[in-house]
Amino acid sequence: MHCFVNCVFCKKKIFFFFSSYIEVCGRRNPKLDQCVVDSAMKLVPKLKGGLPELDVPPLEPLEIEELPMADLDSFKASATDVKVRGMSNFTIKNLKVKLQDHKIHIEVVFPRIQLNSDYNVKAKILVPIAEKGPIELVSENVGAKTTMKFRLIERRGRQIMFWEEMTTKIFTKDYTAIFQPGEQKPLTQAINQVLQTNRKEIIESITPSVELAISKKILDISNRVSKHFTYEELFPDRE
Repeated sequence: MHCFVNCVFCKKKIFFFFSSYIEVCGRRNPKLDQCVVDSAMKLVPKLKGGLPELDVPPLEPLEIEELPMADLDSFKASATDVKVRGMSNFTIKNLKVKLQDHKIHIEVVFPRIQLNSDYNVKAKILVPIAEKGPIELVSENVGAKTTMKFRLIERRGRQIMFWEEMTTKIFTKDYTAIFQPGEQKPLTQAINQVLQTNRKEIIESITPSVELAISKKILDISNRVSKHFTYEELFPDRE
């Protein structure tokens, strides 16, 4: 009984904490889309530093353990210990909530995305080259279209939202990149030259891996939040 009371108290405390900085949107609200936009923009600054109360890690930087990157004939690169900055600064251009279809469609623009990581680079520039070192990649005005799909599941007599699928399409026109492997300056210059002169091909190679990695991370964060609340608490049956 004592444990039950503590669990109920903890649950109410978490919901009060959560609802204090989001706007709960009734699913019959005629302006549901705008309500969700307002709620999301209110929540994002909190997500930036993480929500330890909900076991949610910081959104800034977004950390990815490993990311396959460029895979060209003359240039191959993979990244580890990836840190993506700028994910919490965005403008929502369009958002459609389709609760009956269990989907949410979102279109956003990020003014600036910065990626820092350790890179393994293999290149053929006159002679084969293999280097390791830190790299910084910056892209501006990055667009993204996302569809998130959920299903309702029963857990301990409660109906909660489980985010099971997310597809992301990223639109990047250009970037700047600086590879700094160490003391071999001629090789560093040669690798940076490849990064600059093959931007279109490298973007095409990078994008699918980034889309998949970001989708996995956002799904994880979404489920860490939603598991604490019922569907009725998040989207009550009212206007």
